[in-house]
Amino acid sequence: MELYPMETCLVLLHQTRARFKITEKFQSLEEYIERSAS
Repeated sequence: MELYPMETCLVLLHQTRARFKITEKFQSLEEYIERSAS
């Protein structure tokens, strides 16, 4: 396992967090569409 510089760790953490937020938004969007359809 490599040791990353602090900046790289922060960038990776930020990317992961951003991806998670996008996933959350898509899930809530899907739920909203399902509610509208019914």
